[in-house]
Amino acid sequence: PTGILGIYRERIKGKKYFAQSLCYGGEEAKLNTEASLMARIRANGPKPTDKLISLPGVKGLRPGYPKPVAKESELARQLSIILVIDQLMGQWDRCMGNLEAIGDINGRLQLLARDNGGADVNDGWEWHSLHQRWVSRYDRLLMDNLRSLNAFLKGRAQFAGYKDVNQWKTAVGFRKESAFKTFKRKLELLVEKQVPSLEKQHGAGVYFEAKADGVSPAGTTAAIPAAKPEAGAKSEAGANQAATAKHEPAAKSEPAAKPATVAKPVAVAKRDPEDAAPRAKKKNNERDDDAPPKKQRKKPEPATTPD
Repeated sequence: PTGILGIYRERIKGKKYFAQSLCYGGEEAKLNTEASLMARIRANGPKPTDKLISLPGVKGLRPGYPKPVAKESELARQLSIILVIDQLMGQWDRCMGNLEAIGDINGRLQLLARDNGGADVNDGWEWHSLHQRWVSRYDRLLMDNLRSLNAFLKGRAQFAGYKDVNQWKTAVGFRKESAFKTFKRKLELLVEKQVPSLEKQHGAGVYFEAKADGVSPAGTTAAIPAAKPEAGAKSEAGANQAATAKHEPAAKSEPAAKPATVAKPVAVAKRDPEDAAPRAKKKNNERDDDAPPKKQRKKPEPATTPD
């Protein structure tokens, strides 16, 4: 939060679930490297298949939604993208309740990166090294975009419509020059050294297979925006919190009714009137965006480093 503001997205309404099976010991800042999905985001691990899988304890956003499932290959791709962005941003508390999963009306399971307030671009080189060990299989489109961004930051190309690096830096929200320099260094190490080295060792195993459905993973694109923030958008404390685009069922049309007006997206999540009503006690992994703020999180030491 002290290094980059990031971008707000409209929050998803409904129940979201902490993906506990992918993390050690509940809300701790350690990924469960023994989870089968973790093996599939490493270049030396088995390639993910197209079999449909679910995550323990994760249900639909609303009552009556089908049990959410997704292709193993798609969930692995989403997890890889989240962790690559975390590596660049210095994120250390992804497993402190901030790796979420949702199931939409169609029963599609998706991972979300939430509450990125633990990211510190200037800090976290130890965590940067851990991420190198955790993820070594990448989404090819993401890596192509990161290579283009790296070239742009070195003055060799345009990026996402930007010609001037300072304009892009302002649009993204870098607050300190030191944070921007550290981000550039981490990006350079990733695309110019880490990935080429892995390509020599593992060839095509470094990348996931090309996607067939063409649908971008939810909650994984906010850290490297392609467009300037909307005028008038405001930030709050704990900036750089990411939510995802709305996944609500389409409204049914009625005969002779006036066309429904589409609500404009908001930059910062707002409280719903329905949220004023008392809530039933939630299970450990159920999440609520309007819950009271967490107590100050203590940054854990990455001394016990899983492979």
